[in-house]
Amino acid sequence: MVGGRPYRRRMIARPQHVWVDPTARWGVDTARPGLLAWWERMENGSWWAFVGWAEVGARAHGGSPRWKVGWMPAGCVRKVDGPKPPLDVSWVKPVNGVPT
Repeated sequence: MVGGRPYRRRMIARPQHVWVDPTARWGVDTARPGLLAWWERMENGSWWAFVGWAEVGARAHGGSPRWKVGWMPAGCVRKVDGPKPPLDVSWVKPVNGVPT
């Protein structure tokens, strides 16, 4: 890394919607909607993405959403049309016995 970011071998991407999981676990409630700006390749050959993603704020601060921007390893970013992250639907209440 150079200055806390990937070595300069930049590949400009057309901005596109992606899923971003800062934890790289791809579990329930860890994936966030995001926007990919570009890719960079590090000296060791790994790829990093410069992305922005939506975060839900802490309840102590009103829970309002925030927009975060930063570098993520390729394993933390997926195309929207790729494998979808698991979805937690436990909060969905059935109406007349049928989930809404």
